[in-house]
Amino acid sequence: MPHYRDGTEAKVGDLVRGVSYNREKRQIVGTIIQITPGVETCNCMVAFASIKPLPKLPDDAKPWHELLPAFGARCTYHSDGHLSVVLHDVDYGETREFELVARGEDVGASVPAKTGA
Repeated sequence: MPHYRDGTEAKVGDLVRGVSYNREKRQIVGTIIQITPGVETCNCMVAFASIKPLPKLPDDAKPWHELLPAFGARCTYHSDGHLSVVLHDVDYGETREFELVARGEDVGASVPAKTGA
């Protein structure tokens, strides 16, 4: 079975942090949803949320909060007046490029903050 950066065995359902393949070297935090044993590269899929700003719609268009639910997305209003959408996303990666944040059975429980650099 594949392992994370620190040597811990990777498991489906784990909450992880690391860099996936298709996010331009941007770090993601998400849940392992698939692991391919016996493979070193492209051996996991991670589900995560991403946030995208929404452009201003024409005055005669339906508002975003009426359009987005049809796509399973949620609109978030900000104090400065702009809007964002929270999207469900999935990407591939190598388990050895991720670190374990919490075991699947512990996800949702209180996770201590990482201290130090």
